[in-house]
Amino acid sequence: MGSENEIYIRGNADLFFTAFDNSPVLMLITGLDGKIFAANKLFLEFTGYSLEEILGKTTIEVGFYINPNQRQLLLKEILEKGNIHAMELDFRIKDGSIRNFLVSSNIIRINSEQRLFTSLVDITERKKIEIQLSENEAKYKYLFMNYPQPMWIYDTDSLTFLEVNNATIEKYGYSREELVGSSISMIRPEEDFDKVIEHHKIPHDKFYNAGVWGHKKKNGEIIFVEILSHALPEIYPAGRIIIAHEVTEMVKAKEEAEKMNKLKSNFLANMSYELRTPLNGILGFSEFLKDNTNEEETRNIAEIIHNGGQRLLSTLNQILDLSSLEAKIYEVKKELTNLNKIVKNSYDSFRYEAEKSGLSFNLNLPENEIIINTDAEIISNVLENLIDNAIKYTPEGFIEISLINKETLAIIKIKDSGIGISNDKLEVIFDEFRQASEGRGRSFEGTGLGLSLCRKFINLLGGRIYVKSNVGEGSNFTVELPLISDVKEITKQIETEKDTSTVVSGIQSDKKLRILFVEDDQDSQELVKIICRDKYLLDVVNDGNQAIIKAKQINYDIILMDINLGLGIDGLEATKIIRKLKQYKNVPIVAITAFAMEGDKEEFLENGCSHYLSKPFTIKSLKKLLDSIFINQNNTN
Repeated sequence: MGSENEIYIRGNADLFFTAFDNSPVLMLITGLDGKIFAANKLFLEFTGYSLEEILGKTTIEVGFYINPNQRQLLLKEILEKGNIHAMELDFRIKDGSIRNFLVSSNIIRINSEQRLFTSLVDITERKKIEIQLSENEAKYKYLFMNYPQPMWIYDTDSLTFLEVNNATIEKYGYSREELVGSSISMIRPEEDFDKVIEHHKIPHDKFYNAGVWGHKKKNGEIIFVEILSHALPEIYPAGRIIIAHEVTEMVKAKEEAEKMNKLKSNFLANMSYELRTPLNGILGFSEFLKDNTNEEETRNIAEIIHNGGQRLLSTLNQILDLSSLEAKIYEVKKELTNLNKIVKNSYDSFRYEAEKSGLSFNLNLPENEIIINTDAEIISNVLENLIDNAIKYTPEGFIEISLINKETLAIIKIKDSGIGISNDKLEVIFDEFRQASEGRGRSFEGTGLGLSLCRKFINLLGGRIYVKSNVGEGSNFTVELPLISDVKEITKQIETEKDTSTVVSGIQSDKKLRILFVEDDQDSQELVKIICRDKYLLDVVNDGNQAIIKAKQINYDIILMDINLGLGIDGLEATKIIRKLKQYKNVPIVAITAFAMEGDKEEFLENGCSHYLSKPFTIKSLKKLLDSIFINQNNTN
């Protein structure tokens, strides 16, 4: 009897060899000395040998073993253990290639002779994949560890570090041993950790930008990092890999820029207020003197003062407009607008000045009205700038303004016979603070902002502005604006305007409205007294508290409210208190103020004021506003 590990082949040996020969596994029977007694079909087919080539030869003689000592070691283990199972061995086949096998071998007895019964499973391709995976793993681990930005893998359930790269260690000052297995709170400021927990309660995409977070280094220094996060479901079901890009300098630069922008805004707001308040008196009284004196010298002086004030106001408005556009806070207010009226009004406002300069001043309007959806105030300002330039740069000859309807565009042309512009300056003039004539020898005054603002504003409206010109041949500025095609809406708008104009022209009344003017600036007080003395009953108070007392004593028809009233409550607070009085629920309260930055008007209208008039205002603009309020009150009554 052999050892208990020996397998005996008894009974029908033919049946055994039939199964042996047709096995789906490579099989070989040898003697203990390695001599080959049998090989199945798959073995012969795989190794490339015929049975005749190997039968009776040892496995070493055939050349299966790369190193003959391998067989001695294999036999020794079989004799000691009785068998081997799934041992990895490399064999050479007939074509000389080396293949990897899992080898299992038992001692069997055939006709009382000990034989080695060996089965082989080819794992060559699997080994290649394993090697490739191992190499890839090593490569990716190398890339992870040596990536120049901090990277780590963490568990989203426990919020602990699973692995960190070298850059993380270097950036945060902790060792790998300190971080791995520890909570990610180690690198978070205490005040932020609740936000971190809340952040992880929200489902996130496989890959997402988690935004900018404050992180704490081991030395206590706070840095800011932008976090990119990627899930790792195939490796760690609850794991995510993080890339942290430091943006501390960017955050500080942004904070500094915001701080500077706030300072700039405050400076512009203060400058605007401090200039508009005295300009209110300068422009108002000079306008009054121009219109109410018979002395030519006095009228000329008043006009010089008025023109100087207007120039200063224009410069201020241009600077503020540029600031609003740069900050992207300028609000476009589009509505159905009759371009014929806008162009005609612009023409009329410059007609006297053009004819006074000896220019032929012509207007060409189409028979049919052109209605577009646009910001009427912007269009008016752009036309004012273009016509003003045309008069300024045309010493003699003509200026022609035309409005044209062309397919999908409304086109406004301002053509002149002026000094013209050289080809190399046609784009320069649209740059900020640039003019065709520059330096100490420049021929004309101005900030160089007008045309730059015109282009920016027209672009905001979805249009474009350009110029064709030659030196000495005049200039032709063209503004193109998109048309609309809703005929019903246009018709409705036109009919509404006609109805309104009919109502306005038909109202007559001898009633004098009672007005309360709340203003701490004496020049403005005197100006409004002059404007209102013939048509309205006017009471003037200096501060918000007096305004509230007066409002309780007398039922005013209109309140003109300055916003900045010096000491005590401001005009906005006074307005809110007055609005709570039953009799002032629907009374017009006009914000008359030097606060004219973008958003100021909206703030005042949202907090109780019904109308807004910015300083400096003209006599005509205040009269027009009061008349419109008077008409509305008569319509209501």
